[in-house]
Amino acid sequence: MAVIDTFGLPNTKGRRPLIVAQIVDALGTGLFLPFAVVYFHAAKGIPLTTVGLMLSTGALLSLPAGPLGGRLIDRIGPRRVLVSANLIRVLTFTAYVFTDTPWQLVVLVTATMWGDSLFRPSVFALVAQVADDGHRARWYAMDRSLRNAGIGAGGLIGSTFVGWGGTSGYTAVVVLNAVSFLLAAGLVATWRR
Repeated sequence: MAVIDTFGLPNTKGRRPLIVAQIVDALGTGLFLPFAVVYFHAAKGIPLTTVGLMLSTGALLSLPAGPLGGRLIDRIGPRRVLVSANLIRVLTFTAYVFTDTPWQLVVLVTATMWGDSLFRPSVFALVAQVADDGHRARWYAMDRSLRNAGIGAGGLIGSTFVGWGGTSGYTAVVVLNAVSFLLAAGLVATWRR
């Protein structure tokens, strides 16, 4: 019995850049996710109630992204949508560093959440395309496991930056998150079957 069967892993031959992209993306997400509210309050000086309103408004305005994402995936393919979603997040996280006006941040948060809402379905559609026969469930399980581990590890790394760097640590977390999305987009864009 092969090792992949023993551990329930999918066949990853020729698909390793996709796996590395998943890990890099999850690490970057984990860097910022635990500090989203605190970043806008501590690094940008925005009151917590305003931060909550900003994030809630962005989430509400991004609701159409999920249904529209499915149509977009069908039209141009999951890989292009995935790369586009990551590039949207590269731009918005980079802009977070240079913006501190709440209405501008609402626009950026909304765009970030559109990118997030396009990202997940495009990952699932891409997995469906690349999985070998009978291995789709294994790919989904591996994706979820890598995502959880990456977010956890990213949170630990992010807490180190914030603990040591204070406000500049928050900025480093945001910049590293943007870099992680850029790396993930590059890996998926340059991967060939």
